[in-house]
Amino acid sequence: MANEGVTSGNEFEKHYTFDNVTYIVVAPSDVHNKLQNDPNYFTTYFKENMPSQEAVCIAEEKKVSTFTWTKQATKLFLQAYFEKKEQFRDPKIRKKSLWTEICNIMSEQGYNVNEDAVDRKMRNMKKSYRTIKDNNKKSSTGRGRVHWEYFDIFEDIFRNDATINHGPTLSSMINSIPSTSTNENSMPSTSTDENSMPSTSTDENSMPSTSTDEQIKPSETNDKSMSPMQNQMVSTALSTSESQSPLCSNKENKRSRMKMLSSLRKKQLDIESGRIQEIKKLQDTIMHSNTLQEENNNILKERNALLKDILLEMRHTK
Repeated sequence: MANEGVTSGNEFEKHYTFDNVTYIVVAPSDVHNKLQNDPNYFTTYFKENMPSQEAVCIAEEKKVSTFTWTKQATKLFLQAYFEKKEQFRDPKIRKKSLWTEICNIMSEQGYNVNEDAVDRKMRNMKKSYRTIKDNNKKSSTGRGRVHWEYFDIFEDIFRNDATINHGPTLSSMINSIPSTSTNENSMPSTSTDENSMPSTSTDENSMPSTSTDEQIKPSETNDKSMSPMQNQMVSTALSTSESQSPLCSNKENKRSRMKMLSSLRKKQLDIESGRIQEIKKLQDTIMHSNTLQEENNNILKERNALLKDILLEMRHTK
């Protein structure tokens, strides 16, 4: 375990090595003291917080590209992307041509970079933005907030992008409640430079990361039983609970979430029960209608038989 301290307000930035990966942790001094002096706390902390920490892995980036992303180059790249963000969202425009235009802009400023490098850079930074955005929303979980100098820029770029700013689903929240630990085998592989945060992209030809969607898919069938209005109620209720009690412990948060979900399930069962009762009433009404129709048919048969007898008698009389 290695560290180096950098003062930042009331929190400190230090480097720690866990499972051969170096992470940057921004947290108060008491957290750093525990990380340095308590091995059990150190192991537990990184198992639970690896997705929220910035991983430093320069060697892997060098394998992918020889271009070094400086702060100036990164800011120029993000400015060029910001100016073309609407074009990137247009399915009729080829993304390759847009990357080429951005490369030309950077080349004019002396940065020789190819289309694959800028594409990979944006995917890595977008993944970092998603991770930090999700982590910073969970202020009541005890995790230290992650500070990233490009966060505000990405907020401006993807403010109205539904692929980034999607709300939590009921299934993802239910799956996150029973346990706050993270499986060691789920630790993302990293590909970062001096300006970027953790990323799961290491292949030049790989497609954009879909780790967020993959976490949601296993429970999509559970969401189907909930209406959009109920999903919205759950999201609003849970976010309100977190914002009103930021100082509550993890156990108290879990207890309140479970209680809230239990109440919503009960309401859903009551709604389903009422729907079943209405269906039964409709069935009874249909059966009663069929009975009346059958009686009416019998009366018509009797009337026809009576008319037939009267006609026969009239013929015999003649």
